[in-house]
Amino acid sequence: LLELEQDPEGNDDLINDIFRYFHNLKGNSGIIGFRELNSLTHEAETLLNKVRKGEVAATRTMIDLLLAVVDGIESLIAHVSPKTGDVQPLDIDQLVTPLQEAVEKGEVVTIDEQEDEIVEEPEAEAEPEVELEPAEDGLDPEDIA
Repeated sequence: LLELEQDPEGNDDLINDIFRYFHNLKGNSGIIGFRELNSLTHEAETLLNKVRKGEVAATRTMIDLLLAVVDGIESLIAHVSPKTGDVQPLDIDQLVTPLQEAVEKGEVVTIDEQEDEIVEEPEAEAEPEVELEPAEDGLDPEDIA
């Protein structure tokens, strides 16, 4: 993703590689029943498929969204108990919603956007920070420590 950020145009092989990364994570998480990871990677894969087809542009905003998804994936994995393998469910809506909107609208909105207003390309190349919150029906973090 960082390489794509440097040169988002005409980088079809790299986009295909990133697509396969999310595709493999989606498949593996589905096999083991990790619903949140499966849902998140499915939405990222769907967006990347649109990029591969030329239906969505590979913009810095799109790449920032995918970098936030990678952060979300790391957060999800960090909430797996090494002792029991139990997963603390996390709320992934703040990542899934902009992915779905990007697929639907054909362009990426920022993660923080609440009023469906399209935001222009950011001037600075700051990566958005996303911290996933425990889902309402999730386990207490103390229970899996």
